[in-house]
Amino acid sequence: LGLFAELFLVACIVLPTFAVVLVAMVALQGGMGHTQLVTVVLGIALGLIPILQSMIIILVDGSQPIE
Repeated sequence: LGLFAELFLVACIVLPTFAVVLVAMVALQGGMGHTQLVTVVLGIALGLIPILQSMIIILVDGSQPIE
């Protein structure tokens, strides 16, 4: 269960945070417009995070013994 806790922290908290910061830095360098920035950040927040959390739930549920 500790492994899944570490996986959750890395996949669901650190990775999206790093991705948002990276996208913001690219936008500050002039590589992307405001509309693209908002679209990518919303895609991360509304798409990537729920998918990663669903995968963690499926992994934890699949690792439990069947009664």
